[in-house]
Amino acid sequence: MQAVILVGGEGTRLRPLTYSIPKPMVPIVNRPFIVHMLDHLQAHGVTETLFLIGYKAEVFLEYFPEKTYRGMKLEFIREEQPLGTAGAVKNVEDRLEESFWVLNGDILSDINLGQVHQLFESKSPMGVLTLTKVDDPTLYGVVETSQDGRVERFTEKPAWEEVRSHYINAGMYFLKKAALELIPPQINYSFEKGLFPQLLAQGYPLYGFQSSGYWLDIGSPYKYLKSNLDALEKKLQVNFPYKEIAPGVWLGEGAKISMKGPVKPPLVMGKNSVIGAGASVTGPVVMGDNCIVGPEARVENLVLWDGAKIGEKAQVKNCILAQDSEICSGVELSNRVIAKGLKVGSGELLEGGEQQLISAGNLTLLNESS
Repeated sequence: MQAVILVGGEGTRLRPLTYSIPKPMVPIVNRPFIVHMLDHLQAHGVTETLFLIGYKAEVFLEYFPEKTYRGMKLEFIREEQPLGTAGAVKNVEDRLEESFWVLNGDILSDINLGQVHQLFESKSPMGVLTLTKVDDPTLYGVVETSQDGRVERFTEKPAWEEVRSHYINAGMYFLKKAALELIPPQINYSFEKGLFPQLLAQGYPLYGFQSSGYWLDIGSPYKYLKSNLDALEKKLQVNFPYKEIAPGVWLGEGAKISMKGPVKPPLVMGKNSVIGAGASVTGPVVMGDNCIVGPEARVENLVLWDGAKIGEKAQVKNCILAQDSEICSGVELSNRVIAKGLKVGSGELLEGGEQQLISAGNLTLLNESS
């Protein structure tokens, strides 16, 4: 079985994290997000994956130099110009089997893809769209289906008075190759606003699979932080890179925790990372390789990328620290995203607010709407 993953975008909503790394390669519990996606696909029978790459393409190629993943064949195809979600897949039409998966490269999910495939086999439509239920459908593309699952209508970001369904397009599709014949070649064209409404208008059958599984678009800093915390709290099943040495505690080789301060799991620590004497750590907390939480620091709800450091007696909560960033001693910080290599100086108090956001420069305010 074959899959196509769309990973060419610049990840603008996830800046400043994506200034140095493409969105699908950001770490979730110290493994690149895209690896979790490959695990999910492989568990449901996918043996070959095509990556449609663009922004910072070299990062993918460096991580997968053999172009394989646990026996799965990988192919990387660079987009020379943006062609949209459907246009990009049309561009690799000659490489595709008669039916295949298409997935957006920023969706963390444990939706049962086997059940999606079963629906496709039983109905033989042009495609099956995976759907997920949300509280506020006005922010998304809503998909209405009949009782047996056949798609009847698409509505893009409806007003509340127009809402007839709380199920939205989850960005994962199983398609017949024949559907691509309706896509014009070499133009920017989307599945959501182009191909799927066109198929419906011409009477081709499409089905929707309404899932209750975990689903999260990791495209914003808030949701990226949430994805890590949800994985630590086992709200979805992901593979961890280290052995669980105690309930909710995963440690890489050489990681050290001082026993002189309270540590409340869940906690992941990468290789050679250190929690200093008297530090208070309240999980969920993810620390990459070579990270430091200094003596008597207080930290809670954090993701630290490789080489990030938190100084002595600093207080840091609800933050993301990119690679090699540093929070100096005594700093109080909350609800912030710290760019790669940025140093937040001693004595600064940054708890949120637009004025501080402007004056901080490279800091980004972390909130649910970001």
